[in-house]
Amino acid sequence: MGEPYVFPPDTLPSGQRLAWLQTRDHKVPRMYGGKGLVGNIVLCCQMCNMIKSARPYQLFVPLFGEFLEMHRDEYRAANPDFATVGAMTRKFDALQHSERAEASSA
Repeated sequence: MGEPYVFPPDTLPSGQRLAWLQTRDHKVPRMYGGKGLVGNIVLCCQMCNMIKSARPYQLFVPLFGEFLEMHRDEYRAANPDFATVGAMTRKFDALQHSERAEASSA
């Protein structure tokens, strides 16, 4: 498989999420033609996979680093249930939209 998402050790998921670490994600999402080939697969936890959704890997990883700077404690303490994943996804989406707004106004 490809490389895992690489984030600082203090952002690793809580013990409750350790079982969720065994998911595969597509660097180039399937909806954009990405295949399930070794070079297109990365390892990540389920919460990261769901937050990333169909975003391309190159766009997601830097923005997710910013997201973790802002929400690190909340993210680490979160339970991997759908309500929490939904809340985290909305916060990530808000950050992504604010980045786009800043880029378009520059």
